[in-house]
Amino acid sequence: MRQTDLSAAPERQSQRPALVPAATEETDLLRESVVVEVLASAGLRSLAELAETVAKLATAEREVLRLFWSARSVSEAARLRGCSASTMEKQLENARAKLGCRSSPEAYLLLRIAELGRISDGPGLTTPPAPSFVAGS
Repeated sequence: MRQTDLSAAPERQSQRPALVPAATEETDLLRESVVVEVLASAGLRSLAELAETVAKLATAEREVLRLFWSARSVSEAARLRGCSASTMEKQLENARAKLGCRSSPEAYLLLRIAELGRISDGPGLTTPPAPSFVAGS
């Protein structure tokens, strides 16, 4: 039977690279630029405008976006909600139309950004809200 020296294990563990890179100015800007891109693709110019747009969503539309995101499929989300897949698809379509999105994941992302009211970089790390911007500037 082979014996292993366990005293070296902590040393080896400390040399492993982190699975999640530390937030840096570059990653903060990348995340902010993604948010700005998503806002722009929906025709929105600021987080305040996003909040106004998201406020137009019915409670059911917010629920289906959240459920869609957490479920593996529209069918599963519909089953969990107790409705048909076609009803679920129609509510997702309505939410996308109100938010000006082409996809349900994009609509969910806009909902989450509005709910957070800021850009999140992970546990305990946040950047200030993205400034208003004008397309083309």
